[in-house]
Amino acid sequence: MHEAPAPSKIRVVGLQDIHLDPVLEIEQLSKAQHHHSGVSEGALPTRTLRDIAQLPRKHNVRVAEADDHVAGYGAWRDEEPGVGYIEELAVHPDYQAHPVGSAILDKIREEARAAGIKYLAVRAWAHSPTSKDYLLTQHFLPVPEDAPEELKTWKELQSAAGPLLQDGQVLLYSLVN
Repeated sequence: MHEAPAPSKIRVVGLQDIHLDPVLEIEQLSKAQHHHSGVSEGALPTRTLRDIAQLPRKHNVRVAEADDHVAGYGAWRDEEPGVGYIEELAVHPDYQAHPVGSAILDKIREEARAAGIKYLAVRAWAHSPTSKDYLLTQHFLPVPEDAPEELKTWKELQSAAGPLLQDGQVLLYSLVN
């Protein structure tokens, strides 16, 4: 991989058919980076083209275009009791030095704010610089024991369905504001 030149424009749009193949490539490259950082392959299966095409059924899927190149994508949804859960945030390695991820997060925050959501939650890989370390630079923090009620309730609901985190994951949150 090589670093792409700084884009003159980053546009974040809804997932379209024309994005599917480039998003699949980003998915594969992102998962490879996590595996390289020590995340076991079994802990992080890579989505197929069909999986990506099905994401909009339950998620708001946003794609970042950097000067007409698909550079990253994010998928999020509103979960009970009104917490925005970020299922995926992935940026093509060639564009990770540019503000592609923050553009996607800005769009997610804008949509969450419009929906009346106060908090975003995300599971991150503790030892992956493109996961936890990156999210900490984007104003996400570990969820504290004295978390706001919405986050506590969300955690309880998630835990009722099974383990909240996999080995090597941390739970982070951010105010939407």
